[in-house]
Amino acid sequence: YQEFNYEDKQDFFSFYGDESITAIENLSTEYPMFNQIAYSKPKPLISSKLFSKAGIGGIFFPFTFESNINTDIPNYLIPATMIHELAHQAGFMREDEAHFIAYLACINSDNKSLRYSGNFLAFHQGITLLEKEDINYSINFLDIQQNNKI
Repeated sequence: YQEFNYEDKQDFFSFYGDESITAIENLSTEYPMFNQIAYSKPKPLISSKLFSKAGIGGIFFPFTFESNINTDIPNYLIPATMIHELAHQAGFMREDEAHFIAYLACINSDNKSLRYSGNFLAFHQGITLLEKEDINYSINFLDIQQNNKI
């Protein structure tokens, strides 16, 4: 079990880059389309501060076929973001599809940190969608969860 805290961000990226590729490739046992591509390891963005200001966690460059990850996002979101960008590499361009693929790959991983990252991604996306529909309900939901300390 690898924790999210690393002294060296390069070690962190290298480890979770490999884990992310393994996680998405493991989906191919049930979904063969994920085994038809040679995934390139996600890379850290040089301009992460700029992307943070724009609210972007990662970006897939189709011209270079590379997934690039914002290093300023919390460490626990990086694995799910890596897999999300790898889903774009696999040809799933819609954001909701890439989120779902990242969630599936994460929760089916043997790595506890990937499972946490995937579950947090799903929770975050769910709350974000709920907020768009009914902001008061989403705030109440979060208050209830905070009081129950889930």
